[in-house]
Amino acid sequence: MEYQDLKNFGELYTGKASPHVVMKALASIPAELGFIGTPKFLARFHGKDRYWKKRHFKALEERGVENQEIVEGMQINLAFFTSVVAACGEKKGPPAFSKLAEKMGVLIYEEFMPTAEDFLSYPEPWEAVRQYFREFFRLMGEAGVARYEIVSDTDSELHIQFSDCAWHAVACEAGYPSLMSITAQSDVVFLPQLMRGIGGDFKRECWLCRGEGACDWHFYRHKVPD
Repeated sequence: MEYQDLKNFGELYTGKASPHVVMKALASIPAELGFIGTPKFLARFHGKDRYWKKRHFKALEERGVENQEIVEGMQINLAFFTSVVAACGEKKGPPAFSKLAEKMGVLIYEEFMPTAEDFLSYPEPWEAVRQYFREFFRLMGEAGVARYEIVSDTDSELHIQFSDCAWHAVACEAGYPSLMSITAQSDVVFLPQLMRGIGGDFKRECWLCRGEGACDWHFYRHKVPD
């Protein structure tokens, strides 16, 4: 069995939700926004979506990001966030968006990535993880989405750090520097679950979007104490 046979190996992760994921996310909106907030959100979303799709981002041009699905994913993220805030207000909007974004982010990851069982089907599951995520990040770097370095790549850990992220740069240019701190919460929900399913772990010690200088992607072969 070749590592290239893993689900979406060698395919660029765009972060854009499929229609199936969007429908699931929309179904969860009433539970978070309520009967008053939901129609307000729906009334605003189409206008916000049109606005962000017309917006030109210098951050994308500077980084050479041309993949349209990535661009659309960023635009939808901004439209979703600003619509929730417009519907719920500056105080209640971000927490409500956080819950919805986490659900959607996990659904997008689940749709794109192999399962723990997929990795376990290989004689060396950890090597399958290393091969998969090295290619995952290589493609992101090639597409201009991230500038990163491999801090450590051994038989016990794969440690990668972003020094630049186009998603965060776009959010900052749009005027919402804290947006990716909310949206990226799905990373630290989905990836630990995935890694623990094969006996490993995932930790994020620093966040670029929180002004900590880098974004950490730390995969461990074995469970790490909390």
